[in-house]
Amino acid sequence: MEITPLYTAKMKADIKLAISKEIGKRVAELRKEKGFSQEKLGFLIDSNRQFIYKVENGLFCPTIATLYFIAQALECDLECLLSIKRV
Repeated sequence: MEITPLYTAKMKADIKLAISKEIGKRVAELRKEKGFSQEKLGFLIDSNRQFIYKVENGLFCPTIATLYFIAQALECDLECLLSIKRV
């Protein structure tokens, strides 16, 4: 019996990009609700505006630890950043 992978490399890359974009949109929404600039959020997590821009635009997929720090700065649970629909 041959075992085949569930996803091709292309499928995995597409899914990772979609997830990054969904998380980024959520970060941007919550940041704006708090009235924070990208610069302020970056400062709060010991990073910078460019990093927050990349996260919010799905250009960078942050680690779980970084998402935890972002969630803490936005005064929400990590779950609120990760609750995305199936992509």
